[in-house]
Amino acid sequence: SEAARQAGAAAAPTTVPGRMAVTKTVLPNQATALTGVDRSLPIAAIAIGFRGGVRVETDNTQGLSNLVAQLLTKGTAKRNASQIAEEVESLGGSLEPFSGRDGFGIVLQLLSQDVEQGLALVNELVTQPAFSEEELAIQRALITNQLKAQEDEIFDFGGRLLRQSLFGTHPYRFNPLGERSTISGLTRRQCVEFAKRWLVPSNMVVAVFGDLDERAIARHLARSFGAIPAKAAEWPDRLPESPPTDVRQVSRTMEKEQTLILLGFSGSTHAAPDREAIDVMTAILSGMSGRLFQSVREQHGLSYTLGAAHSPGWDPGSLVVYAATRPEEQTKVLEVIDEQLQLAADKGFTEDEVTRAKRFLIGGHRMDLQHLVGLAKQSVLDELYGLGYDAWMKYEDEINAVTIAQVNEAAKRYLTLQRHSQVVISPNGRH
Repeated sequence: SEAARQAGAAAAPTTVPGRMAVTKTVLPNQATALTGVDRSLPIAAIAIGFRGGVRVETDNTQGLSNLVAQLLTKGTAKRNASQIAEEVESLGGSLEPFSGRDGFGIVLQLLSQDVEQGLALVNELVTQPAFSEEELAIQRALITNQLKAQEDEIFDFGGRLLRQSLFGTHPYRFNPLGERSTISGLTRRQCVEFAKRWLVPSNMVVAVFGDLDERAIARHLARSFGAIPAKAAEWPDRLPESPPTDVRQVSRTMEKEQTLILLGFSGSTHAAPDREAIDVMTAILSGMSGRLFQSVREQHGLSYTLGAAHSPGWDPGSLVVYAATRPEEQTKVLEVIDEQLQLAADKGFTEDEVTRAKRFLIGGHRMDLQHLVGLAKQSVLDELYGLGYDAWMKYEDEINAVTIAQVNEAAKRYLTLQRHSQVVISPNGRH
């Protein structure tokens, strides 16, 4: 019951992830610092993020944000890639770059006793990147191999076609890894300019979570990240969109046993007021007890894989419904999905479906909170994207507050069967 849940929350010590006290400080140069104390394990996580990602790329610079993120961990003015790797190893840590739709950055996990040394390292990586020609060549080759591998993966290939169709002229149509043709042409100078433009304090959030001395960390952050010269980044507030005005259809063949069906609809923004309602709706459509699975698998015995996923963005993202099935069932599966989505948009959902979906989302969220690194990265991105660093703390309450009317409204608004993109990839010779 709600009372029992609140009693449990009140009794829980402040060290339980999800109940961590996080302090936000805006440094004089406009960099944002987040510190969170969690004494449950002798570990710490440092995450630093910047607005960027595919949203600031062009046709010719596809993959630049990801390339820069990778290169940040591969050399500074003081040390090369192997020296950085050695230091991370000596800290018993792991260092991971990331780059996506709207942002990029680095995450470092390490023992909490070494957190100040880790902070000094991360500061060096983002303030003195070398972007050496040698490392640039290595990363280009690695990314090209990743892209080759993606071309043979039916979901990656389909996803790329769907993004291109759904987003039209918006940069969200780009693959975060770039394209083979663009990667080979990206230069050191472009990397340096990208870094100059986006690795600036006003565009930066750094989080330090773990078993740490908050005062010492605050002093360290002010001395290091707070000392970077202030500079503004011209992050565009809203880019023009070109969502589908009718049904955009794309068909391709691949040497695969199965057929992949993807339906893409315009999604919401990170901070949209109906974001939680869309997440509940997506969960209803997605789960094994969900509507699509039940009607396609249970009633018709069709399809192998089935689900739905909502990916919000700074600009409206995407809502995707997917199914992998036997080629001969393709037409039937498409019919059943269309019928079910139309039914959801027209008639809405039941209380029972909404309750189950909420339980599923909250369970998944609690699992995510168990990883300090994931939590640090989540807080950084939520703060960068305007949701606030503590959005994960309010998540359960916000999901619980979603009403059946809001979920039904989301279905009407987003499941636009007259306006969407459809991608079908089938084996050769069968359509």
